[in-house]
Amino acid sequence: VLLKASGFERDDQTLAPSPSQNLVAYVSTRGNQKNSDDFLLSNLLLVDTDTNQTTFLATSEQIYVLGWSGDWVVYMQVKSGNSAPSPDRHQLKSYNSSTGDTVVIATANYFNSFVLAGGYVYFAVNGTENSSAAKLAKSRPDSSNVTTLFSGEIWDLTVTNYGKLSFLSGNEW
Repeated sequence: VLLKASGFERDDQTLAPSPSQNLVAYVSTRGNQKNSDDFLLSNLLLVDTDTNQTTFLATSEQIYVLGWSGDWVVYMQVKSGNSAPSPDRHQLKSYNSSTGDTVVIATANYFNSFVLAGGYVYFAVNGTENSSAAKLAKSRPDSSNVTTLFSGEIWDLTVTNYGKLSFLSGNEW
């Protein structure tokens, strides 16, 4: 048993094991934390599979783990609070399990899509609120080497094989 159930878990729990360490990134509502609208919030924990010791990383209305790149676990969280448009409502972040550092890779009102591939985080920023913000960009998990790859609306990203990324823009892949 990794962690004993608390009874507050929803069915959208996520486990993302590190390929190189005895750590698992775990997203659940087991903490029974709620926002002002009584909505159950998700927690992101790192669990050491040898000791079952947990390290708390984040609480949010929604957390999605993209995966691991070396010592970095990469995730997207929706900022808690008012859901009105905000340039930092969605936050791509990463946590270094060796140093304990958390970095913000990118923020946007909304990310249309995001993937972790080949040591980079690729993300498509939505341009509904601000069409000039729409872009496809990439960054290393430590938030270095941020590069814009395409200016314009990208709706979806797919890793088609190692080293190849496809994206949907308009009606074309």
